[in-house]
Amino acid sequence: MVIRGVGGPEPIKPNKDQEIKKLHQKGFNKPIEDEVSISESAKNVFQKNLEKETALNIIKNTPEIRPEAIQRGKEFIESGRYKSEEAINKVAQKISEEIIARLLIDEEDK
Repeated sequence: MVIRGVGGPEPIKPNKDQEIKKLHQKGFNKPIEDEVSISESAKNVFQKNLEKETALNIIKNTPEIRPEAIQRGKEFIESGRYKSEEAINKVAQKISEEIIARLLIDEEDK
């Protein structure tokens, strides 16, 4: 006794090579290819989200920035107490990080 599905055996479906062969016989000689296009606005949204995610990861992995330390560093630079280029660059980097962090947090809150 042979038991088959409710509707009996399923018909054999042609494979892709057979479908392509039929199309060639009908005069379609170009290969069939799928194509996807992404709009510029979608690319821009993706890029902005990627940049935002990267910046937030940098902020999360950066030690806490104390505003009073930033202010003290600004005052040292302006008064000429920092003479080394390395010290000036380090303070400038911390100031930049603080500004960027505040801008991102403000944007995230909107």
